[in-house]
Amino acid sequence: MRLASFIPFLALALNGQTAGYLISTVAGSGWIGDNGPATQAILRQPGGVAADASGNFYIAETDGNRVRKVDRSGAITTLAGTGVAGFSGDGGPAAQAQLASPYGVAADILGNIYIADLGNARVRRVAPDGNITTVGGGGTLNPSSANEGMPGVSMRLLAPRDLLADDQGNLYISDFAGHRVFLLSAGGALTTVAGTSVPGYSGDGGPAAASQLDFPAGLAMGFDGSLYIADSSNHAVRRISKGVISTFAAAGSPVGLALDVLATLYVADAETGTVLRFPVSGVLPPLNIPASDVVRAPDLSLYFAESAVGIVQRTPLSGTVALAAGGADPARGDGGAATVALLNHPSGVASDASGNLYIADRDNHRVRRVTADGTINTFAAAVTWSAPSGVSVDAAGNIYVVDTGLNQVMQIAPAGTVQAFAANLLTAPVTAVADALGNLYIADSGAGNIRVVDSAGAVSTLVANLAGPHGLALDGAGHLFFTEQDAARVQRLDLVSGSLTQLASGTWNIPRGIAVDASGDVFVADTGLQQIIRVDASGTATAIAGTGVAGYSGDGGAAGSAQVNFPWDVAIAPGGGLYIADLENDRVRLLTPQSTAPPAETISVLNGASLVPGPVAPGMLLVIRGTGIPAVDAAETIILINSILVPILSMDDTQIQVQAPPTLAAPDDAEIVIVHQGSIAAMLSVATAAAAPALLPIDPQAVTLAPGAVVTLYGTGLGLGDLPVSATIGGVAAQVMLLDPSPGYTCLFRIDLNVPAAAAPGLAGVVVTVGGAASQPGVSLTVLAQ
Repeated sequence: MRLASFIPFLALALNGQTAGYLISTVAGSGWIGDNGPATQAILRQPGGVAADASGNFYIAETDGNRVRKVDRSGAITTLAGTGVAGFSGDGGPAAQAQLASPYGVAADILGNIYIADLGNARVRRVAPDGNITTVGGGGTLNPSSANEGMPGVSMRLLAPRDLLADDQGNLYISDFAGHRVFLLSAGGALTTVAGTSVPGYSGDGGPAAASQLDFPAGLAMGFDGSLYIADSSNHAVRRISKGVISTFAAAGSPVGLALDVLATLYVADAETGTVLRFPVSGVLPPLNIPASDVVRAPDLSLYFAESAVGIVQRTPLSGTVALAAGGADPARGDGGAATVALLNHPSGVASDASGNLYIADRDNHRVRRVTADGTINTFAAAVTWSAPSGVSVDAAGNIYVVDTGLNQVMQIAPAGTVQAFAANLLTAPVTAVADALGNLYIADSGAGNIRVVDSAGAVSTLVANLAGPHGLALDGAGHLFFTEQDAARVQRLDLVSGSLTQLASGTWNIPRGIAVDASGDVFVADTGLQQIIRVDASGTATAIAGTGVAGYSGDGGAAGSAQVNFPWDVAIAPGGGLYIADLENDRVRLLTPQSTAPPAETISVLNGASLVPGPVAPGMLLVIRGTGIPAVDAAETIILINSILVPILSMDDTQIQVQAPPTLAAPDDAEIVIVHQGSIAAMLSVATAAAAPALLPIDPQAVTLAPGAVVTLYGTGLGLGDLPVSATIGGVAAQVMLLDPSPGYTCLFRIDLNVPAAAAPGLAGVVVTVGGAASQPGVSLTVLAQ
């Protein structure tokens, strides 16, 4: 069961720490489809594919920083990688290790899976027991004749891209940037097979080790033991037989290779977007498959990884091409809770006076809006976007969207009308903001300038010769703040005098998004620092979020102890908070200032299904956040509710899950005592109620039902089960077919509802009422037309 929150707060001062911010996720989730059908999963740029003798196949997700496994039943899981780029985990479980842009993948006859961890310049092995180790690269020795045969882990690789395991226990490695192909023996020694490290095209007819390659990629082995190399920038497939290299075939930009059972060579050609076929004799037309890699499985079928569209397809020995993995909607979730929806590299955020959050969902090619109740939808769906990178809102409620892919800025008025600004005059705009006088300021990163469109539509250059201008923000005193990502600089422009002032010089690495609040504090998202920096009125710069190490952690706790992953933009949120476009985490995070003085760890007591604060009902699932107690201290942590010891159901560094006592009596407040290492860490009171129903979120795009069908939902907060229960779907009364107060999941109830015949087609909210208390908004399903 995945739990995520929108805006949880119930503050309690515990100690005298420095004032700071709490962090939470308000949009986006980490759902990728694991433990479900592979054909309904998300794949982030599947660059490589491999198959083993047991009928499983493996996918290297280059952008997802994972390797996925699909078993014979078609179920998908994560074999290696956490989804956050980095290097960690050797010697431990592969699923807890970090990878960085894994590309190639190979399976050997012993059940080992090899990963070309390109971004880490290493080759790693996942053993049958699930543990991961480095077997090649990461060393200090450069490949040379003097170092031939040295252990693979002592050698320096540049960009291992593709792998091939033979039946002798050897592993072939194409070092894309090193312009070589290596052999890693079963004993761990690394030797050169082809290439000199100098890019070029030479050596045909002679020793392969003395030849030149130019960005070698895919590898395949013939039935006679010959080795085929996709020599991508030489536009050729090279062949090595008995140590002698030759050109086998010409191709546009060959990147993946495989031979079928008839010895036909399949070449994934990135230039033509097809798979070329070279039979032993005759001619075969190319396959119209834009593959990045191809592999022959032991059952003689072929798998094609299609990086650009995020799928893997399979062709059996006799049959047609069919989807094998991927293909789920990377923008799923519209109509439901934003915290279970999917974002794809959100690069811009903004909020309006009504509390709506706007997200430039760049690689989903759309703009999303999250309303104040936490529901997400696509905004301005009729507009076709390419790469919406920035979004802002002016005082009149106009929304400005900067589409870097189309080199344009679009204004969407409150009435829905759409207008383009500075058409055909921009090179690579990234952000735009408007002032109260109707002037629109545009950061044109490609041109290195800031343009201004006045209220009459005239376009002029405000500041020129900048190094990658990116973020823009206006204050109420006639200043324009902007960042220069390529100059590591943040400046303030006085719009009256034209004077420029640098802010916190020497602080920045790659500053991108910028915002300024009503008190004059400036906030900058610095992707190089992996932090959010605040510059106060005195010019002092302070990190307020991010540890400086990329990752995803910390929700419910102090923002300074949390991890972000390429924070791309910031925007002032209602109530003095700050939104963060957490690009590589595919989420939008919220920073909320701790309001107590002196502030401390803040404790939130939340309904375990809705993850919002409210009354506690007997037997309800509770989530307690912000205790500051690490998970390793679980055995030394005790929770008491009204002096009753309640079991800890689960615990991590950010939250504790417990069950409220069934004997809880409403309407008296419940007293919660948290004991850590024998001492009282916190005491607080929360309101109680006979029932406080809430439903676990569902994906309205996945739950589609016709009238008359039955939907099964789970929730918590039913109470003692002695109160009347009713429900509506789309505002229409729905018959309760089953109510199980104990369906086998601690603290949860199950309710089956009949979709009413009168329910209108489309998104329909589901509300369950128990004794007059209604479940939270934002839980929706899709009703099909009759």
